[in-house]
Amino acid sequence: MNEKISRKISLLSLMFVGIIVLFHSEFRYRFSFISDLTTSANAFFFCVSAFFFYGSGKDVLTKLKKRVSTLVLPFFLWNLIYLFVRLFQGKIYPYNILETFTINPLCMPSWYLLSLFIMFLPAHFITKLLSKKYGAPVLILIGALVSFLGFAFFPGVILKIPFAGAYLVRICEYVLPYCFGAAMGARYEKKISVGVKNVIVGLILTAVILVLLRLDPASTLRWFLCVLLPMALWEAVPESLFAGEGFGGFLGFLTAPAFFLNMTHFMLLYFLEFLTSRLGIGNANILELIRVILACAVSYVLFYLMKKICPKVLGVLSGNRA
Repeated sequence: MNEKISRKISLLSLMFVGIIVLFHSEFRYRFSFISDLTTSANAFFFCVSAFFFYGSGKDVLTKLKKRVSTLVLPFFLWNLIYLFVRLFQGKIYPYNILETFTINPLCMPSWYLLSLFIMFLPAHFITKLLSKKYGAPVLILIGALVSFLGFAFFPGVILKIPFAGAYLVRICEYVLPYCFGAAMGARYEKKISVGVKNVIVGLILTAVILVLLRLDPASTLRWFLCVLLPMALWEAVPESLFAGEGFGGFLGFLTAPAFFLNMTHFMLLYFLEFLTSRLGIGNANILELIRVILACAVSYVLFYLMKKICPKVLGVLSGNRA
């Protein structure tokens, strides 16, 4: 992949991880737009992950085996860590453990790892479809139907499914961006570059989507706009901004801990609540901002300490992203 595009994806990933951090803080109860942006963040991750999976020239079985170490193993390890910490808070029942490693992980940000792997399981059939002349638009249409029917129109039917109903509705929410990413990776990988001319269109689309979201549209339209937002934002940012080796080194330092930050911040926010509550700051927003900044800072310090002291452990926990 073009180095500048790779840097762009890394920076956008870090930005969307930052939004997820805000979502898991108290800010989501004070600023409703954070929930919308979190939907956009999840849509971006499903889209980009599918793009890389279906854009690779390797066979499906090889790619699935790799995703066991990059998705499934980190999912179980991080939830094992969270479960160990949870033991100090009180008794845990077998049903809670079953939920932790399936539909309701204690490490809440990790839910998309297992969900993504489940979406990759029918990759053999999706790859065959994408090899057809009109396979890409057909796949996007299928993704749109699954998302609209499963998440927007008939979630009540799916919610009645024992144990996994709510989980399946949540997966349906991101089938469309997943299918879009798969189509782009398999058929249009060489056409994702954004030049200066695209920026105007991208900026206009991004602004229009944000304005429409501000007008508080119906839930289905709101969800669709949130899914479109990362794509519009992609077109608004040209790769020329990411040139330069010096900048690349700084950007690498900044973005390398993104996955680690995503997995650790939920626990760190919880522990730091006890510390920040004793600071005696009356402004709730400032207090929460301090908690968020401290959680991010601690996560970065832990990441680079582990990279120096136990890089192999960090590699496993990060799915070799480090």
